[in-house]
Amino acid sequence: TQVDTAVPWPTKGALPVVESATFFLEGDTVSDATAELNALLRKRGKDFTQGASIKETFTNAAAKQSQRLVIKKGPNKVEVTDMETKVVDLTELFDSDYGVENDIKNLLQKGPCDKFPATGKTAEQEQKELRAYLAAAAKCQYDHASGAKFAWPRKQGLPHGAGSGQLIAHFSYLGYSIRPRHHDDFGLEVAIPDSKEVAGTKMTLHEAVMSGKIKIEAASGKSYGQHALHLKLENTTADTLNITVEAGTIFQHGSWVHRQNLMIGRTVHLTLELGQTLDKKLGAFCMNLSCSCAEDDPMMLTAFKLKDRSLLQSQGKVWDFFEGIFASHRAEAGFPDGAKKKGKKGKKK
Repeated sequence: TQVDTAVPWPTKGALPVVESATFFLEGDTVSDATAELNALLRKRGKDFTQGASIKETFTNAAAKQSQRLVIKKGPNKVEVTDMETKVVDLTELFDSDYGVENDIKNLLQKGPCDKFPATGKTAEQEQKELRAYLAAAAKCQYDHASGAKFAWPRKQGLPHGAGSGQLIAHFSYLGYSIRPRHHDDFGLEVAIPDSKEVAGTKMTLHEAVMSGKIKIEAASGKSYGQHALHLKLENTTADTLNITVEAGTIFQHGSWVHRQNLMIGRTVHLTLELGQTLDKKLGAFCMNLSCSCAEDDPMMLTAFKLKDRSLLQSQGKVWDFFEGIFASHRAEAGFPDGAKKKGKKGKKK
């Protein structure tokens, strides 16, 4: 079993922003975002939530489903923005000798806890902070061009409509892990070929997105089974493209919506004429039984596909496989499913 104990931190020039000292934090709701930022300030007894301007920034970000909240620390200034709405100056909240950069580095490398906070008066808040940490750390590894497990071409960065870190964070959390686990731990493999060059007009969806020949305009999930995944793809070339969406291809939610991620059940072949935008609904299996089904939620193409495609014979086999993995991880963490139920008190899935 592989568990990552250190998180690689993006170096100068690695992030798709103008200033090198810019750090990405993730939050699916206003409360989660503020909780995540407050975790960085706890030691100084300061609070982000008091300013109406801060809440407004987060609310605007959540309304636009931005999922990208950014803190910037300059020589004499600290700012927060969602890169779409206004910038809010937070300089006065930070001590000059102990800045946000060290706070975030320490949070990502150490994590907020030594054991999964299953019980206790503060369990709910601690779980929220753990979710924030897992998302930030996993996305740092899988979705940033300098991350150790970034599978896309590093020069181009993360393609539009793609992302993998939230899936790793979600699955790690379901197994009561306090750090992001390796994708191998969930029976997944990278679907992106080692060779980053894609020639011709016949290719997999991953190859097409990697090469920029196909752009994912939108992806959303609803329930599971027939027509569960709605894809909108744009052919950016002057050629007719033949795209294969392989069985086992996985789509994730972009944040903590606590719904089931989706996996393509049968290989599908699509043809897109030059410049065409194609709307297509595909059949897909749900992956994590303990969460509710997707309800027209935006989704993202991950870099993964399922290793053992024989599991794609039925929804039941898929659920049994992943629930078995999560149960084994919980047991490894000291919370076997057959033990006293107190281990699940207050747990949000």
